[in-house]
Amino acid sequence: MMSANIKKIGMALGVATIGVVGYLSLSGQYVPGGGGGTLTRQDLEARKEYRYREEFELSSTTSAGKFSCAATGTTVASSTAVVGHPFVMTATTSTGATDNMRCTTNSGLTFGDGVAKCVEVLMFINVLGTANVRYVERFGFAEPTGTGDSVDAVEARYQGSGSQDFWEFATRSNSTETNTVTSCAVSAATWYKHKICVNAAGTSATLTINDVLCATHTTNIPTGLTRATGLGIQHQNDTGAAQAAVFTQYDYVELTYPFSPTR
Repeated sequence: MMSANIKKIGMALGVATIGVVGYLSLSGQYVPGGGGGTLTRQDLEARKEYRYREEFELSSTTSAGKFSCAATGTTVASSTAVVGHPFVMTATTSTGATDNMRCTTNSGLTFGDGVAKCVEVLMFINVLGTANVRYVERFGFAEPTGTGDSVDAVEARYQGSGSQDFWEFATRSNSTETNTVTSCAVSAATWYKHKICVNAAGTSATLTINDVLCATHTTNIPTGLTRATGLGIQHQNDTGAAQAAVFTQYDYVELTYPFSPTR
């Protein structure tokens, strides 16, 4: 009866139970049960897909969940001062020509392996670049190491120069690039939700911003184990008569990776 009741409770809570390992009685005593163990809905979902969400509850430039962060002439810190966006990561450059920050996971993702993958990034543009004060923002599937481009990437970019305030989409395979300047404009003081997806065959990649499709690429998508990449964010000063002292903010990065077949 107790086993049946626990199963009923599990169903009411949306948790699948297989067998009963045991339970706590009303007196607080552990009562062993029978069956082969307990399998929750979370366990079942973990077998169907890998889902990783980074909320950037970081307190230094070296740790942000599964991301490893570093900075040169730049500060990287969490902020709780943004209404509706807890634990926002803020990247602020100074005026040095090579000021930059980057956060990245290891290169544990491959494309063209029969599994479609998407990464979603919610981020904030504070000010636009100008002809003299310029900065570059890159994020998505990437592996930034400093001020340069990733060797392998499928990423969104903003390279504001005062005359080209539009989002860009880049696919890079072994440093060979396809880049599109989209018609999706960038505005100051605005939050943007980017979704970057690569199909199961690794033959098509898309950039969607605030639910609007901005670009599709079919060339220079990195595929196979030798072109594996990760998740990355990069914020850096660009060349110009003056250097930027600007900041951008990141609310979250979320990766979805369904398994086929389930693991």
